[in-house]
Amino acid sequence: MAVTCLDLNRYGMAVLCPRPVDSGAHLFLDIEGKYISESRIDARVVSCQPFQTGFRVSLQFSYCLDKKGYSRAIDNALSRIEGFYNRFAS
Repeated sequence: MAVTCLDLNRYGMAVLCPRPVDSGAHLFLDIEGKYISESRIDARVVSCQPFQTGFRVSLQFSYCLDKKGYSRAIDNALSRIEGFYNRFAS
């Protein structure tokens, strides 16, 4: 399902989703843009609220939830994506 990014940092993101998603659900995200591409980023739904024409779904990336799941490669990739987002979203 395609969603629209509302906010992003290296620890999580908020997206506009056309339908609700249960809190606690695990998702795999593919982030694609003009200069970036990262596949199968594991995330957990923190909250889901009605917003504009759909639902604001707040996600926390799973790699930063515990030391065992930490990945420097994912952390670095999401840091780069966050940098692009901050430059182009403002």
